[in-house]
Amino acid sequence: MPAGTPFAEIHDSWRCPVCGARKQSFANVGPKGTASGFKENFSYGFGVNTLTPTQKTLLIFGGLGLGVLFMLSLYGLG
Repeated sequence: MPAGTPFAEIHDSWRCPVCGARKQSFANVGPKGTASGFKENFSYGFGVNTLTPTQKTLLIFGGLGLGVLFMLSLYGLG
């Protein structure tokens, strides 16, 4: 199959060239860039379950960046 072929257009006898699994072994995980997981679990936690992968990345690395800035600001106390 050429790259970019929609999943629905792949023949049922197709096998994965890496692992040899049949088309039936794969499942649609949803549109790219949306929150991952089961919809009934989105309400749990601190509200981060509904964030997209990009938002989660910004939250994680933004928090790490603030932590580094806080640690560096402690050198000014000495």
